Amino acid sequence: ATGLSLTHLTNLGSSSSSNVLSTVRSTTSSSLSGSAIRTLLVKHCAQLFERKNRLPLGTIMEESKKARLKLQNVCDETLRTLSKSNSVPVTIDGLYDGLDLNVVISKPRFDVLCHSLLRQAEEIL
Repeated sequence: ATGLSLTHLTNLGSSSSSNVLSTVRSTTSSSLSGSAIRTLLVKHCAQLFERKNRLPLGTIMEESKKARLKLQNVCDETLRTLSKSNSVPVTIDGLYDGLDLNVVISKPRFDVLCHSLLRQAEEIL
């Protein structure tokens, strides 16, 4: 299953050594999946690219499936690398109409991007 799954458990035993647990509540949200995080990063990079190259907003996401798929693949790798370093260069040669994408994503920037998803997770708790 993809998404965030939370289960609230309670200890039914009277002593701290008791291992009898009961489920109080369980919930799953598919809107808080890894693909949601990747989509946020893809949209952010696409907007930076479009702004830098003076393209109409939405060009990458709406008009070019090939560019969007390239960006998704690079963003997957960026997310894996970002877990190990403070910043990651995102580079794609010839992303759209021969224009290159060169941006740096830092952990603080990534945290700001994911703030809305973190809020949703807090609400579930």
